Amino acid sequence: MTRNGRILELGTFTGYATACLLEGARNVAQILGTSVEASADRDDGGPYLLTMERDSRAFNLAAAHLRVIAEHGIEGEQAAEAACMLRNEGQVKEIHANLVSIIVDNVAKCHLLRVTDALATVEAMAASTSSDCGVELAAPFDMVFVDADKTRLLEYVEACLTSDRLLRRGGLIVVD
Repeated sequence: MTRNGRILELGTFTGYATACLLEGARNVAQILGTSVEASADRDDGGPYLLTMERDSRAFNLAAAHLRVIAEHGIEGEQAAEAACMLRNEGQVKEIHANLVSIIVDNVAKCHLLRVTDALATVEAMAASTSSDCGVELAAPFDMVFVDADKTRLLEYVEACLTSDRLLRRGGLIVVD
């Protein structure tokens, strides 16, 4: 991994793995003394996680969990209470935007991206340094975590390996 700790997650679901990846990125950034720029659409500078989800209900829940993390941090009693409040009826709001951005402790940035087809989005990202998804890629990812459509796992891996634009040479692919 590079010092920036750039991670691509395919399949967000509730955002649990996303929170774990963010916690690790935050811890490394704090040890290294790095911070992120507050620019909403850029991913350069500091640890960065781009996570993609296609299911609207899962996207809404993951966005709610990520907002709890942005507001209360990853750990602690306030964060736990706020996350538990999401279980109550009506606490998870419909998100109409296709991109939700958060910054954790001013050291790790996360973009949650709603996609219609994650594989097509990954293939488009691998073919170009910029994409039509609303997120401009500044550099390749150090790690790709594939937790998406289980029938297409091999296709996701192949798409990640088609160019150095998506996964840096020597990068890691983790498949669930």
